[in-house]
Amino acid sequence: MENKKCVGWAGLLLCVLLTMLLGGCQQVDPRSVYTQAQKKTAALSGSEEHIQLTLVLDPEGQSSQYTWDITAKFVQDDKSPQMEIRSENTFPDRSFYSYSLYSGGRFFADDNGEKNQAEMEYSVLVNRLYRIYPTIELSTSQMKGLAVEETSEGLSFSFQVSAGSVKGLADFAMNQIQNFSGYIPTDVSTKTAQGQLLVDKNTYITQIQLEIPCVVTRREEEIQGILSYQRTLESPGQSVSVQIEDPDSYQEGSIWDLPW
Repeated sequence: MENKKCVGWAGLLLCVLLTMLLGGCQQVDPRSVYTQAQKKTAALSGSEEHIQLTLVLDPEGQSSQYTWDITAKFVQDDKSPQMEIRSENTFPDRSFYSYSLYSGGRFFADDNGEKNQAEMEYSVLVNRLYRIYPTIELSTSQMKGLAVEETSEGLSFSFQVSAGSVKGLADFAMNQIQNFSGYIPTDVSTKTAQGQLLVDKNTYITQIQLEIPCVVTRREEEIQGILSYQRTLESPGQSVSVQIEDPDSYQEGSIWDLPW
């Protein structure tokens, strides 16, 4: 009887050890982790993000650099959505800034010191956002060779994405250059891009980075370039506030008076 009891306890202990060992050997499914983190991040009621987009062109060894440095706040409230975007843009031939804020059904815009405000439906604002806010959302089906590594900050993912998945970022850069610079490209094509992202210990996607090789065509000349994209989510889960300063300094007008 005593011997059977010992065998029973030994068997139980062995089962526990096997469970621990097998559990420790299980690999993280990066696609499942990313998908869940993407859903959790998208469900945030408010967020503060920083985007840096840099295009470096190298025509005949004379490098030209275009940068977009953007900080944005979003309050996702069905009854009273809010948004604030500040951008500093630097091109080889000029630099300029833009400040935009949406609150209480009104849109305020300061474009290099030219201030205007107007009533605006939030749906109209969302449709206009893509003109000034370069963003990208990737699904696991677009990520090839997805791998994950544990770091002190969380889980670091590396992957590749096709040229078509990132062309929207290159098109944004080209449209901005056409609108605000003397450099007039006629076309842009992208190549397979390398990517990295971080899922922090609270399972939010807090950073995504992309290195996108591209070719810009100007007057039948092909110029090699690199488009670098980094998007960082600041302090996810904390409250976000948006408030206009000195609203009376903004001239009353219509949405047609606004810069975008």
